[in-house]
Amino acid sequence: MGFEQDDWSSESSDNRFSGLSRKSGTFFRRAREDTPEAQLAHARALREQGRLRAAARQFNALVHQWPDAEEAAAAQLAFARGMQARGRYERAFREYQYLIEHYAGQFPYREILSEQLQAARSVKGQRRGAILFLSGFESPERAIPLFRIVIANGPNWEEIPDIRLLIGQVLEENRDYADAVAAYEEVIIYHGRHAVAREAIFRKAICLKKIADRNPRDERRTQVAMQALFAALREDLGAEQIAEAEALVRDLRQRLEVHHFEQAEFYDYKVRNPEAALLSYQAFLGRFPDSGKTRLVKQRIAELEATMTGKE
Repeated sequence: MGFEQDDWSSESSDNRFSGLSRKSGTFFRRAREDTPEAQLAHARALREQGRLRAAARQFNALVHQWPDAEEAAAAQLAFARGMQARGRYERAFREYQYLIEHYAGQFPYREILSEQLQAARSVKGQRRGAILFLSGFESPERAIPLFRIVIANGPNWEEIPDIRLLIGQVLEENRDYADAVAAYEEVIIYHGRHAVAREAIFRKAICLKKIADRNPRDERRTQVAMQALFAALREDLGAEQIAEAEALVRDLRQRLEVHHFEQAEFYDYKVRNPEAALLSYQAFLGRFPDSGKTRLVKQRIAELEATMTGKE
């Protein structure tokens, strides 16, 4: 097994990227020098010569052979940065996490947290499955577990609100609207006074509208989406967002109008229950007084009232 192929590809995302076991010496990761000091100097020399793969192998060998040495943290950091420089973003993220979990206090924490976040962002935009002339495909959802680990690593870091918002955006782009709603709610709950909360409120409403679109006969989902859009419109939105939200409210309102009119017609013509039909038409007028069907509904109400009075 080579130094870049640790046995973690079959594990869950959580086990692959956090709670990492302590490295130990193996036949495949033997150091070239006899002491950690000499090994670190050797690895750095290889890096200076541009022999990046060989340097990475020797940095990693130092950590495996002398995990408790003073030089191990520096070697681990160099190994993680080497993976990132070569575009091995998931591996780089994992190696930064190993540094955080096993060498706390031996490196500039905020700086490394930032580099780990950059690795996670790179995973989000990385294309996979490229073959010949095919450019492959993006799978940004692979970065979500990594973003959550960064949040756990630095819960009070100033970047956390944006990371939480980014998780929601990735889920929304992936059309996982229910999960996106939950992610946006996290932003609102944890960062209600931050500027990102306003965007989260708006995006949550958009996702609820898309959920309602998938269930056009579900009045409850339509109502929930409308309430979320009204809540978003109470925020200090931009002009384009206001226009979009208002258009979506009109669309949902039209859907409700059609639904309630069809319900009244069902009682009127299918079930032939004039009492239920009359109540439904009256409720329709109360709820949609400006509907284009107002005149027709008023006429039908009059007819039903006349019929029912005649029967009395």
